[in-house]
Amino acid sequence: MWLRRLENSMILSGLELNSRSIHFRNIRTIFNAAIDDELIPITSYPFRRFKIKFGATQQKGLSLEKLKKIKDYRPPSPGIALVRDAWLFSFYLIGINNADSYALKTIDSEGRINSTLLK
Repeated sequence: MWLRRLENSMILSGLELNSRSIHFRNIRTIFNAAIDDELIPITSYPFRRFKIKFGATQQKGLSLEKLKKIKDYRPPSPGIALVRDAWLFSFYLIGINNADSYALKTIDSEGRINSTLLK
């Protein structure tokens, strides 16, 4: 019942469906950890009957023309050039995690990055 009240409160405060679902997933994660650590009994689990709803999200892709503009942009300073290059690096590697790219030390003999190089 309290999850329903929380959901209604979120709706009244203007939170969108996917924002609400993030909050509920976080709450569910905490409950799961508390049950795993035997801090609360499984009978106290509120998500047995409460289903977390998700909405469709709009894809936010770049057009080829915009990507070419970013690639061909000549920044006025080395700092801005570094930001552009870091963004392109991440884009070319299909959104590599920043921590993984910072941990990268070498590239293998075939010019590839693989997960063993990130350790």
